[in-house]
Amino acid sequence: MNFPISAATLAEALPHRPPMVWIDEVLEASATAGKAAVQVKADAAYRDSRGNRPSAAIEWMAQAFGFVQAAHRAQTANTMPVKRAFLASVSDFRSEADLTFATGILTVTVDGFREFGPLVLFRGVVHDAKGHKLAEGRLKVFVER
Repeated sequence: MNFPISAATLAEALPHRPPMVWIDEVLEASATAGKAAVQVKADAAYRDSRGNRPSAAIEWMAQAFGFVQAAHRAQTANTMPVKRAFLASVSDFRSEADLTFATGILTVTVDGFREFGPLVLFRGVVHDAKGHKLAEGRLKVFVER
């Protein structure tokens, strides 16, 4: 598979379904890191009357992890789908900007994957189209394959 990879192409490998799929493309993927893109849409589930909900950055990071992992598995011919996945915890989260007004294409970088059985810890960072950091945090997800 060549990058970028559409999230729709990877849909069978993950339990997420529209309208709750918030990642549009995977830009890079390896066993321990990757990058995904979000095209901010006016009618997306992460928006309300004021714009993007601030908590959207956490879900973008969590979904970026899942889609990056799915892309890496597709590259290595490991097609085992994820049965269940959910966010277990968030730590060291901080927002550098008001996410409400973030528009255009955002990039979400995830790295430092550390697996402990079904739990995976990683760091996520959301950047705007100009490369400004919007948010970052450390997440722990539960993944059942």
